[in-house]
Amino acid sequence: LGRWSHVKTISSHLARDRYGRVALVQLHPHTGRTHQLRRHMAALGHPIVGDDKYWAAELPEMRGLGLLLCATGLTLPHPSSREALCVRAPLPAAFLDFCGAEVRRAAGAP
Repeated sequence: LGRWSHVKTISSHLARDRYGRVALVQLHPHTGRTHQLRRHMAALGHPIVGDDKYWAAELPEMRGLGLLLCATGLTLPHPSSREALCVRAPLPAAFLDFCGAEVRRAAGAP
């Protein structure tokens, strides 16, 4: 976390679902600092899968898979009315495919 450790930038990191060695978590950042979520999750000992910069050495086979980080929701003020504008999106297929593969791996399936 380094120089930003004193700033509360994530309100919660809730494990939504576990898939073998990985978990799907929901993060709520308060700011848009560069690498904010990546740095915090790595500092907590739970780096984001595919993160080439902050990835843990103990799972080298997951390094370089492409960063499995996405926004499924965004709330911002409408430019005219200033009312909350909420945009939602489903998880990408790559996330679901990866989680399914982890479940199969944990169960010993090929």
